[in-house]
Amino acid sequence: MNELCLLYKIFQKYAEDFHNVYVSIALYYAHLIGELDEERLLELYAQKDATALGHVKAVAGLVSQMGFGLRELGVEISDEDLEKARKVGLIHDIGKLYTPDQLLKNTDDFTYHEFLEMRKHALLNFNYALSEEVSSLIKLAEQHHFRFDGTGYLEQNIKGEEIPLISRMMITLDAFDAITDMSRGYQKQAMNDVSPLEYAISTLYNNSNSQFDPLCAQAFLIGFKNAFENDPEFRNEWLAKEERYFEQRNEYLRLNPSPTNQPLPPFDPVTRTEHLLNHLDNTIQKFNETYNKNENKGM
Repeated sequence: MNELCLLYKIFQKYAEDFHNVYVSIALYYAHLIGELDEERLLELYAQKDATALGHVKAVAGLVSQMGFGLRELGVEISDEDLEKARKVGLIHDIGKLYTPDQLLKNTDDFTYHEFLEMRKHALLNFNYALSEEVSSLIKLAEQHHFRFDGTGYLEQNIKGEEIPLISRMMITLDAFDAITDMSRGYQKQAMNDVSPLEYAISTLYNNSNSQFDPLCAQAFLIGFKNAFENDPEFRNEWLAKEERYFEQRNEYLRLNPSPTNQPLPPFDPVTRTEHLLNHLDNTIQKFNETYNKNENKGM
């Protein structure tokens, strides 16, 4: 523990603020004990930003839907690998613990300087934990900033299926939750004539082979549809988000009247469920028509 105390004194003298000291020490301690302390990590997210906490928990939670879809498409992925993916989901935005609050909560377009600052959070991941388990997770998490076509804002040296499957899964899940998160002001969902969920479903298809791996995008929609159909709690959670969108959209139209934009009808969960399932079916069918994913693929 003497080494830990010395490290604390160094950070106390040179860190920008006490929060940075706390983050550094807590994550260094996780390295000392050689394991990922999930409870402590979630506490750090919560202290930094509630939206960041909700995001990493949501991404980790959606791994099970991705896993179901991958197996439906013939991908051999073990329970151990899915658990590893869940952990990567929890740490994939760990760099944001050092990102300035004003950038995390920005509701407008980033300036070039702000873009560079946000870009740093992807590169900070390597600085936090060095244990064997955590290092392997961090490497996979860092690559969730990659694009399938190799044109991401990090200097990618791999693309396509050279990117590990878990990282490709994270690219899809990270974007899906970001689009559907009603607490992220920069999405301006109420201005759109389709709900965030509808838009996210379409985006996974429209951006496949560029931002997303088509395999992961299709697999996730298959798993999401299965959960939406068969898990009442899961379905009700997403219907609640849809109802919130209806309310915000109608309020936006009331404050910004236009002859071309009519208010949405009263929210009906049964009608909305049918609509979303049709949208999912149609999008999955587009994947079937566009991409040949019949061959088995492993990790």
